[in-house]
Amino acid sequence: MAPMDASNIANVLGALAFRLTDEIDAELADLALDGKATAAVVHLSKYPNESIEKLRVPVGLSHSGCVRLVDRLAELGLARRTTAAQDARAIEVALTRKGRALAARVLERRAEVLLRSLRSLSPAEQEQLGTLISKLYAFEINTPASALRACRLCDYGACTRCPLRGGDDVAEIAT
Repeated sequence: MAPMDASNIANVLGALAFRLTDEIDAELADLALDGKATAAVVHLSKYPNESIEKLRVPVGLSHSGCVRLVDRLAELGLARRTTAAQDARAIEVALTRKGRALAARVLERRAEVLLRSLRSLSPAEQEQLGTLISKLYAFEINTPASALRACRLCDYGACTRCPLRGGDDVAEIAT
């Protein structure tokens, strides 16, 4: 096989990223949530009692857009609002039991797609790919907000070697 130049590698990487995103979207289609709502549910499973202001960062919404999203999650019985303990003016959002179960399903289905994509690689190739992806990821993700946004569907339990901090989880990076 002829060596690939950088533009060819970049093109293939982009195509693979879209393919995996499409596969994950297809696996989640029956849940009847858009990407922002799905991201909010998964984020809230990792950060219970999150303020709307903090929730808006990983889902990529304005404050008012995030308020509407939380309204929709509450209507679906996935989340509930409470008054913040430290500031009675602030609202915190937490998942209901139904919301936590949905978050677990999302993470499980996402993992199935991603693990399936690795089957064509040997364990040594998977380790090499992991090293290279981690290097790319650490280069691209350089702020706490970009880490929360990029990791919005991450399974923190599976990310035992976070590429951003040599093993620290994103929760520590984002604070």
